[in-house]
Amino acid sequence: MSLDQKALELLTAKDNQIEAQWLYPDSILTLEATAYHWNLRQQAPGKDPSLSQNIPIGSTLPYAGQFILAGKSLYGLGLDARIHDFHSGQSWAVPGPSTDLQPDFLHRPTWVSFGDSSQVDTLYHRLNDSNEVLWMSKNYLRHIQWHPTEAVCLFLSWPRDELPWHKAELFTLDARDPMAKKVNHLFPPGLQNHACAEACFSPKGDALAATFLTGDYFQLWLYKLKTKNWVQLSFDTRERSTPLRRSSRRNFGFLNDKTLVSVSSQKAFWQIETMDFYGHSKIIASPMTHLQNIQVNPTTHEVLSLASGIEYPPQIVRFKPKGPSWISSSSGERVVTGIRAEPMTWATDSGETVHGILYRDAQAKAPSPLIIPIHGGPTDAVQASWPSKAIAFVQQGYSVLYVNYRGSWGYGYEYHQSLAGHWGKREISDCVSGVRSLADSNWID
Repeated sequence: MSLDQKALELLTAKDNQIEAQWLYPDSILTLEATAYHWNLRQQAPGKDPSLSQNIPIGSTLPYAGQFILAGKSLYGLGLDARIHDFHSGQSWAVPGPSTDLQPDFLHRPTWVSFGDSSQVDTLYHRLNDSNEVLWMSKNYLRHIQWHPTEAVCLFLSWPRDELPWHKAELFTLDARDPMAKKVNHLFPPGLQNHACAEACFSPKGDALAATFLTGDYFQLWLYKLKTKNWVQLSFDTRERSTPLRRSSRRNFGFLNDKTLVSVSSQKAFWQIETMDFYGHSKIIASPMTHLQNIQVNPTTHEVLSLASGIEYPPQIVRFKPKGPSWISSSSGERVVTGIRAEPMTWATDSGETVHGILYRDAQAKAPSPLIIPIHGGPTDAVQASWPSKAIAFVQQGYSVLYVNYRGSWGYGYEYHQSLAGHWGKREISDCVSGVRSLADSNWID
């Protein structure tokens, strides 16, 4: 294999985009990883792109939610254990590692801090130049979302010795009476002990949407606050959730008070769609095969996503409604790679199904040597995103098989759970059976 400069760049390429949000109706704010810290950058005509050159944005907690636009102020969590106001230049200390920076209904910053000595998560808000406690819990507090007009917020919580995709539950915190705060557990009928992956209020605050583990997949549900009725919106065998590691990377949002926009995957290939409150959906055409971080512009109703594809490096994609259809624009260019990406399935020796993605030369007419990279997690998964490493290998004459072995995310909860108790065994046997399957098909030598 010849490791020229182009191949080395592909093999060492990283997706540096952490999250993105609408800053104003005409500009986007992105959080990007650099060699030493994270940097806030603004995408708008005539604006200085860098906002945080001297402020190390980020958190030691493994969750995003590191910056917000609250009213006319822009706030960011710093690695110096302070929250910075980029407009005024002021900052204040936070009591420990922090995450989930969100504006409340009065545009005041709120956030969650973890106490190392107490082992307690605390939800704070900034009031009268001081950090005021809103709620405390020995469990995780994540995915904070405030009601648009009232002192009520949504949050997910789960025990510290559990994983969120098994035990995360949805709660509301009613802080309208500061002296008598109330916490309520929300769940659809029959799903009391089923994990919730994400939730948000509608623009008017009369409803909320959430994804709950329903059967073998996380499905979209709608809850009407006035009638307290739940309605299931999705029923398909698509995955509408990702492992809850970055709480700001949302997979759905309200386009308006009657329509949701969401992303979902099938066999690691993603799509974006709109869905009304009756569950009627419409796919938005896009060449991107991996989409996350859905954010809706409240003024223009444009949708942005962190996205990539087989011929599209990581970039920001904007989807704009135009009559009954949508038009999209990207911050990056298409790169013609000459490779083919195919979802693969094969059977183990015991007859169980295994999934993967095969990358090979689109013009190949003869078998080629095979490389099998192994993803970590172990219950993570390889998505059909920009395959920089696969491109480097295929252009050198190899085929590449990414095995989403039993236990990987995105193929149903039963598949995800099938690795439990078999660590270090089924991952290997699934890779071996994948090689045998390709050899039997004469695709590899």
